[in-house]
Amino acid sequence: GVPVAVASESESRAPRTARNWLRWGVPGVIVVGLLVAALLRGGFVRDPKAGPVTGIHRRLTFTGNAFHPNISPDGQRIAYLTRKSALEISLVVRDVSGGRELELFTARTVRRPEWSPDGKQLRFTATHEGETTHVTYVVPRLGGEARKVATDFPMCTWGPDGKRIAGWWANSTTLVIRNLSGESRELPLGIDSTWLRAIHWSHATGRIAFVTRPTDEVGGTVWTIGEDGENRTKVIELEESVIGARWSPGGDAVYYLVGEGGTRSLWKIAVDPTTGESTGAPRQLLAGLEAGSRFGLTGDGNRLVYTRTRNQANLWVVPLNGDAPTQLTAGNAHDDCPPISPDGTRIAFARKAGEEANLF
Repeated sequence: GVPVAVASESESRAPRTARNWLRWGVPGVIVVGLLVAALLRGGFVRDPKAGPVTGIHRRLTFTGNAFHPNISPDGQRIAYLTRKSALEISLVVRDVSGGRELELFTARTVRRPEWSPDGKQLRFTATHEGETTHVTYVVPRLGGEARKVATDFPMCTWGPDGKRIAGWWANSTTLVIRNLSGESRELPLGIDSTWLRAIHWSHATGRIAFVTRPTDEVGGTVWTIGEDGENRTKVIELEESVIGARWSPGGDAVYYLVGEGGTRSLWKIAVDPTTGESTGAPRQLLAGLEAGSRFGLTGDGNRLVYTRTRNQANLWVVPLNGDAPTQLTAGNAHDDCPPISPDGTRIAFARKAGEEANLF
């Protein structure tokens, strides 16, 4: 394993070649970095000396077919996917402390399970045998009928009340807010010839952040908009690609990744919680990241978790004050998909060894 390579705002590093974001079944490995301490302090320089393996992890599954875990808001339950056969994937839930799996849904493909803010429901997309359209469903965590709430949403996000989702239709530049009964409201963006690449609804302010990219061109723009469609604001426009964006827990800043296919950097820009307008210059927090498009923040905004392409997949903790990184897992397996509980005390991850994948 190797520690996460990062850089301070005052020190740049030469870009390093990286493989594309890896998925199960694609050759290669992923390294996972958990960055510990206050992100608000800004960037830092990695200490080349790595600490001993001290992380404590416990195996949760033994079936060899589990992947894409997601921890509930209270940290007590974990949702994940299991591959039952070449033509079937199931969404299941179980307690982190133990107990049996509860199967909630099965289809040809199931993707992106995400807990509602209150932890009572799960949202995911699925396709059935013979279908090509991705359908967004919501299902109670204790089981029951899965409700279809949207069709052909490439990406979507939970609303603060857990009763609505926001997303967009493929090949469209219109945001859609839809409640779980199927009623929807469209928010035309007035942006032509653009791909929508990321979306996140602030649970603190109710504003929606999203990322656009000009069609067939390099570049990216971070926007915010009110849930009523008012006050659409351009936060920052870049000549480089913007991969993903997330609100800070308080809704007073937006984090985003910059770069495409190789080395990426993490940035933060402060915004006005009411208007969504930027209130200062962007700050580069981390550089030299060979990261995927997804990242997560703890509920207090002090820690970040992301996945990184390297030659093997282990978990590392990196203090942002410049202290030495500490390795949490070791070995040649692929430790991947690491959601972190909101209180920062638990990390779930999928370990792929050979043809088997289990959760810890």
